[in-house]
Amino acid sequence: MPILSARGALSVRGLGHLTKRRRGALSVNGIVVFNYGNATGAMRSNIRDSHHLVNDTIASARNLINNCAYQSAVSNSVMGIMALGYNGGNTKLREAYYFSTNTTAVAASASDNCYSGSGCGNATRGIMALGYNGGYSTIRNKYIYETHTSTVSTTGAASMASCNGSAAGNATRGIFTIGTSASGNVAVTNKYMYETDTSSVSTPLTRSSALGAAASNATTAIFTHGSNVATVNLYLFQTDAVQVTNNLTLAFNQGSGGGGDTLALFNLGINASGARNRYNYTTKIVSSAKSATVANWLGSAFSTGVTGVTA
Repeated sequence: MPILSARGALSVRGLGHLTKRRRGALSVNGIVVFNYGNATGAMRSNIRDSHHLVNDTIASARNLINNCAYQSAVSNSVMGIMALGYNGGNTKLREAYYFSTNTTAVAASASDNCYSGSGCGNATRGIMALGYNGGYSTIRNKYIYETHTSTVSTTGAASMASCNGSAAGNATRGIFTIGTSASGNVAVTNKYMYETDTSSVSTPLTRSSALGAAASNATTAIFTHGSNVATVNLYLFQTDAVQVTNNLTLAFNQGSGGGGDTLALFNLGINASGARNRYNYTTKIVSSAKSATVANWLGSAFSTGVTGVTA
């Protein structure tokens, strides 16, 4: 039985050999696409929606190819890559989603069956922590969007075997929370440098974190702590400083998040009846956003607004 998790990138070339599924095109400016995971009345669902950050409107989006939960994801401005996680069993399968055409395709598989991972990336690659692959794992995969190839990042492994983490980054680095390790939930973070594919221990969060989510812009990542608490941390990329910021409006558990240059958007998870919050990076104000039609949890999210966002 799965342990638990939640969390977006690609270019349109190189998927000609893959089967795409089409429905009406979507506007791609400043949206977060939520992959529901479990949903009320539909465990391991294939539901997806598109949430406009500024207008705070929700539109339907092309369904996932597979019903699944315990997902993780990476994205750039063109597309998202989602690790299915658990679809009746641990799986290597991933899906690609294209923002402008609202289409899906099979993507390059993970190096092992896994679930409850996390991921972040920049315009050219996504770094995806496998999470739980029959045991807590340190393995991360590097997904190159243009060629749609996935390889083990041999020099970029996590500092601690774990699952249930979250991740967000900018153009040069990604910050991963470790999440749940063999010793329990921890506050440990790792900094992954994309150019060198190296990972090091970085500034810890202010409290242990698992089943949270993250989003980022060029300067700041925001991490929800998960585990049924409303507390939030900011991580400043330039100084590696961690700060406490304003709480969410409800406790967060098993949700997902993404964002753009000025706003982050979080689906609050299992106990929130579909509720979502917006976070303004400039004012640090948290406000209620338009809710999903049903509660959903253990899913993931893709963002178009900035290079290097969520998971």
